[in-house]
Amino acid sequence: MSDILLHGAGGSPFVRKVQIVLSEKGLAYEHVPTIPVSDPPPGLPFPGITPELRVHTPLGKIPFARIGDHWLADSSVIVAYLDRLYPNPPIYPSDPWDYARALWFE
Repeated sequence: MSDILLHGAGGSPFVRKVQIVLSEKGLAYEHVPTIPVSDPPPGLPFPGITPELRVHTPLGKIPFARIGDHWLADSSVIVAYLDRLYPNPPIYPSDPWDYARALWFE
């Protein structure tokens, strides 16, 4: 089992953002396809957010991730945490103006 477990639907741009950062940092992770509904209609290929998972994504949104022993929700929060936890290569620029612009574009 990987130290990083990413929940979300692969078609989501927010999930893809986290996947790109994980790839850029060379981090292994496990992707668990999950759709952002509690009770998905029958026949969908992916599970929804179960009551057990709901505690890790209080707003019921994707992506959410387990990184080590910690759970985080929201792609921007996950990316910022990964960038602090694994600083090389950096995702965000060090220059304050460039950093602010990167956050704005995000």
